[in-house]
Amino acid sequence: MVISFLYLALRRFIELVALRPRWPQFKELEIVVLRHELAILRRRVHLADMTENPDRAWVAQQARNLTWGLQERECPLRFSLRDSDAKFAAAFDEVFRSEGVEVIRTPVRAPIAN
Repeated sequence: MVISFLYLALRRFIELVALRPRWPQFKELEIVVLRHELAILRRRVHLADMTENPDRAWVAQQARNLTWGLQERECPLRFSLRDSDAKFAAAFDEVFRSEGVEVIRTPVRAPIAN
């Protein structure tokens, strides 16, 4: 009983503090934070088809399929992140470069870099 009363009192206090008039500096900071959140929300991850045994030709075709599907986007694709696997041949990179997309290779033996 006492704990629920303390919880409600603390919650009411936080609500009052949050609803008090804000200073102009805090409003500017809030706008910057909201712009950053919008930029993050606009990011997209695109997944292609899957197969058990991909080869270079299959991977290049998946890149072509992806670029064809992205032509209708209002916001163009800017980067393609990929690892250093041998399946990603020069044809894979060329498909994206022909569309104006920068291909970024992750460092070798750096699984967290993605």
